Amino acid sequence: MTSVLSLRRQPLKGIYITLRLLALIPLIPAWTISSVFLRPRASWTIAECIVIRLIRWIMPLNAQCGLSPQSTDKTREVPQKELKETSFVWLEPIPDSLVVGIAADDRVKPVRIPGYIWPKNADLKTDGLVGLFIHGGGYMMGNGSESFEETNVARAIYQKTKIKRILSLDYRLSGETCHPAQLLDALAAYSHLVNTVRIHPTKIVVFGACAGGHLILLLLRYLYEEKVLPMPTAAILFSPWVDMVIDQEIEFEPTAERPNTSVDLLVKHGRFAYQ
Repeated sequence: MTSVLSLRRQPLKGIYITLRLLALIPLIPAWTISSVFLRPRASWTIAECIVIRLIRWIMPLNAQCGLSPQSTDKTREVPQKELKETSFVWLEPIPDSLVVGIAADDRVKPVRIPGYIWPKNADLKTDGLVGLFIHGGGYMMGNGSESFEETNVARAIYQKTKIKRILSLDYRLSGETCHPAQLLDALAAYSHLVNTVRIHPTKIVVFGACAGGHLILLLLRYLYEEKVLPMPTAAILFSPWVDMVIDQEIEFEPTAERPNTSVDLLVKHGRFAYQ
């Protein structure tokens, strides 16, 4: 634990990041050669094999060095002129009446957080379905704005389904604060739809990707058990992070095979088919 924490401080932090990135110089050619003969799936291209290895090599830097790539300043209101597809909205802190059970922690309090509404200049109040989107990034990176690549999920949902209003949550990351802040922020977004905008829960669809899928499950479990707000009508999970135990097991035994290695898949943009 001490060795990991020390990597969050300079100069070890800078040295470690530099060495790990420099290691890619010999690793990428080696990955290229090995991918010609050994691939998790025969249908994968060499490029897809290399990208998967690259992500798995770089991603640990976020946790080890306390990085939060593509995070945002959650105290700053984004001017509408900086946004092309969405509108910025503040999501107010939830009241104490909604903070019970695992959400109650003296070290972490509800705060005002940013949200983004699809489409731009639209009112969330509508006769149709309204979506609540939560982005992924392992709780370590990303944001809920239109500039983050993973919001392509929300963009595709808006363009290709009957959900024509979407609230995208820009929750606090683990490098900014600890659990249950993420749950409190998800509650704030859901409460904004139900209590502020007055959208009936039967018209709300919650959906998330990766860690966002996990946070959706956490939100649903909390709503079901604590009964602080009605449940939404449906949930959609895209590659949700639901088994955190396996990551810890692999960390202690790096040679252990991931149980989903044979079915991991990279999907190019434009090949999503939401109906």
